[in-house]
Amino acid sequence: MYRRIRTLSEFQFAVIFFSLFCCFAYFDFLILKRTPLGPSVNELNDPAVSPTVFAPAIDTIRYELFHHGTLLWSSLRGFGQPLLASEVQGAPLFPLTLLTIAVPSPWFWNVFCLLRLVLIGIGCFLFACRPMGFTRLGAILFTITFGYSIYAMRWMNHAWQNGFCAGIWYLFFIGELALVKRNPRAAGIGLALSAYSLLTCGFPEASALMAILTVLIYAPHWRALHGHWRPLILANGIGLAIGAPQFLALTEYIGMAGVPFRSHHGIAQYENPAFFLQTIARLTDDIPRISSIHFFNLIPLCLACLGLTTIKRSDFRREFALSSILAAVFFVFKLFPVFPLFNLAVGSLPILTNCLFTTYFFPLILFPFAFWVARGGEALKGATRTKFSICAIVTLILLGCSWQSQTNLIVTRRIVGAVVPFGILVLLWLSGRFRSFLPQILLGLVAFEFIAARPMGFGEIVPPDVSSVRQALQEQNLSPHELRNRDGGGNLISLGIATIDMGSPPILPKRTSDFRTALFTPEWPSFGPHIIFHDQRVPYSWRLTATSLWWKGDRVTIDREALSRAYVPKRCLFASSAEEARGLVADPERFQLGDAVIENPDKEMIQTCGALSAQANPVRILQDRGSSLVFDKISGPAVLLVSDSHYPGWRAEEIGAGKSLTIFPANLAFRAIALPDAKEYNVRMIYIPTWWRWEALSVLLGLTLSVMALVPRQPKTRRNDRVLYAIMS
Repeated sequence: MYRRIRTLSEFQFAVIFFSLFCCFAYFDFLILKRTPLGPSVNELNDPAVSPTVFAPAIDTIRYELFHHGTLLWSSLRGFGQPLLASEVQGAPLFPLTLLTIAVPSPWFWNVFCLLRLVLIGIGCFLFACRPMGFTRLGAILFTITFGYSIYAMRWMNHAWQNGFCAGIWYLFFIGELALVKRNPRAAGIGLALSAYSLLTCGFPEASALMAILTVLIYAPHWRALHGHWRPLILANGIGLAIGAPQFLALTEYIGMAGVPFRSHHGIAQYENPAFFLQTIARLTDDIPRISSIHFFNLIPLCLACLGLTTIKRSDFRREFALSSILAAVFFVFKLFPVFPLFNLAVGSLPILTNCLFTTYFFPLILFPFAFWVARGGEALKGATRTKFSICAIVTLILLGCSWQSQTNLIVTRRIVGAVVPFGILVLLWLSGRFRSFLPQILLGLVAFEFIAARPMGFGEIVPPDVSSVRQALQEQNLSPHELRNRDGGGNLISLGIATIDMGSPPILPKRTSDFRTALFTPEWPSFGPHIIFHDQRVPYSWRLTATSLWWKGDRVTIDREALSRAYVPKRCLFASSAEEARGLVADPERFQLGDAVIENPDKEMIQTCGALSAQANPVRILQDRGSSLVFDKISGPAVLLVSDSHYPGWRAEEIGAGKSLTIFPANLAFRAIALPDAKEYNVRMIYIPTWWRWEALSVLLGLTLSVMALVPRQPKTRRNDRVLYAIMS
């Protein structure tokens, strides 16, 4: 059996080993008993965001893709937003998302997260084996300590882990292409795919992290990289060109924000170096609810100390060691305000201007730690007893420091998670009786320590029951796209019923943000404006909503008094700017239910507004296909107001006549068009992104480069021989 394992290739071994490892560690995910979607607050980062951001984002992406065949726009969240930008954390173009998107909720998250963990394990192992040159023992230790660190596992319900996974493969394929040179064509294709994955991972901070880590790791190998600059540029160019739609959509969206997006720099959560000692080992089940908690288990900590004693000048991997030290120095500079000019320079780089140097960038320290753990594991057999004893004493001192700063320690976790594994390792080394089996025992202890300290506390899978909502819609002959409910979790998105709630977005377009801030109470100011609805009629909170729907258990209530999603207003007010429009809409003495505030109207709009009746009339939406809206017949002259977000790229046309209609901002955040003639109008609104020409050009360029890269090239000597043969004949 052992011989068969040794004959497996590195890739085959990694697939088998880490698939079994992940399935064993999270067996409840495998049998679909528990889900990482709503974990315990004390275990994973951003658990409250999961049901309000990630879950509705995936449901929105799935619905628009399978029902409307589009990923450009969706009206299912907020008042409608561009899908590639507003749901960027759902990673709609990420390869793993597209691969598993057909898996229905809530089982999607189990499949998605398990596959991602397996890919992280395989990528870390191959990167450690080939470019870094570790043995399988060192590669496994590196993988568990870096890819499966408690820090990295805590992001199981977060798009950050998408970028982490893609970045690991990006690191591997660069080394495979420029240093290992085993299969350049496959490495080039993999590099292009991983570059595309980094661009579409759904979390720009993770992409920036891996970009910095790539520079720091491969900077000492600049000569080898320079010798392969053409395939490196080609592969990255292909990935960036194909992923350009995500970049262009997000760039436009951020450019429309009302305030700078995460414009401050520095490591806010790291107030002092004590967090290194406070979080050495996982010794307590009562973890503080802060995002700066990171863990190093005790056995890897001892191995890292041992690895630091093995530095050799003639070592091939010395350059990786130096680059890992540079990564640590980089992070220390950001940690301590000793070099303000350095902090200012780094924070001013274009790619890093909107990134938060907080917990997202902790792997810059985690990488050198994992590197020395792997080195220590490989040097364990040849280490002297004195050297190992010193490392054990240092580890115990750090353990004592961490114990003094921890509170509410669990005795069982102390014994199982720290004292027993570390004590067994020390006893094995001192006895010297099982040296031949020491690598296997070591791996078993590290895996055991990981299992004992892995994030847990996940919630059980409870599929939402929406049968009562389906029945209510059928009985009252209501169209799903005419409704907007008030469910922050988006439980009804799978039915095509929108929610006004947008979760906790870190950024919104200025118009949308101002509208929500002016008319609704913000719940989480630090995360962006958030709508709160009440069980009774409150001034302003109902004025611009469409027909609303409550859903509590088996009770469905529909508000018939609320304005419809599209309607002809009873009166027009005019504003010369967005600021003036915001003031009008927020003034209860000047603005009434059913009014429309039109910005910068032309003569046609002003004349049409003069012909309006004294009552707001609803307009049915016959078809909503995400990026297109078709309305029922409207008798002119009239003004059509649609309570959907005003955004660049929307066009209106009269069906049949082929006449385009001008769209004006209405009620600060919505859209309005003038229908001036006394006739019946058939109106359609279509969303075509303003960046679609650049997208088409970039995708075409990427596909062309891909074809050129895949075409086999003939050796130069053979071509010369053919030319010579043709001349002679």
